[in-house]
Amino acid sequence: MGYTAAQDNSQDCSNNPARAWWDVLGYDLQVDFTDTLSRKIKGVCEITALVLDPNPDSMQIDLDMHLSLNTILYKGRALDFHRRGNAIVIKPDFSDLNRGDTFRIQLS
Repeated sequence: MGYTAAQDNSQDCSNNPARAWWDVLGYDLQVDFTDTLSRKIKGVCEITALVLDPNPDSMQIDLDMHLSLNTILYKGRALDFHRRGNAIVIKPDFSDLNRGDTFRIQLS
């Protein structure tokens, strides 16, 4: 049996240390549907989250492969990230966060 993208996505979207250190408290979505001719939408998603375990090596956010991501901001600073299947893996500098803190990141 060969390798499939579905196998890759199920592995990427499973619980792991990059997902387990934080918990989503809320999403603030701003979506622009005005460019209907191109059949594309634009938007910004701000995630508010709670720190469960500080000092992470990475942060994982799931995003369907059909959606693109240009920028991730934390406290106004752009964060490095890469895509792995349906997963966005962020290499953050969250050294200022402690257990119980809340934080926001902005995806666009």
